[in-house]
Amino acid sequence: MDKKNNADTQNTMYIPANNTIIVGANDTVAPKSPDEILKYVYNAMVEKNYDPILQLTWYLVTGEPTYITNNKNARVLISTVDRDVILNLLLNNYFNK
Repeated sequence: MDKKNNADTQNTMYIPANNTIIVGANDTVAPKSPDEILKYVYNAMVEKNYDPILQLTWYLVTGEPTYITNNKNARVLISTVDRDVILNLLLNNYFNK
């Protein structure tokens, strides 16, 4: 049985074996830095009316990817960044205001 996803391919992002991020037609530029990825994931959660602060907090605490929406493949994208890198980014931004 074919297990292909029926999701709208315009909002689909694929990460092939060479780790090149390809986004769908609705996204003009693929986020590359951890900062860009975090903002992209945040916006994907806002778009689905989730509380991004709460969802990201629990993702960072538990490592459970289901706290991140699949909208715009945000879950796949955030998994390309280590959680310790995200925490480092957040703490640096907070304390270096």
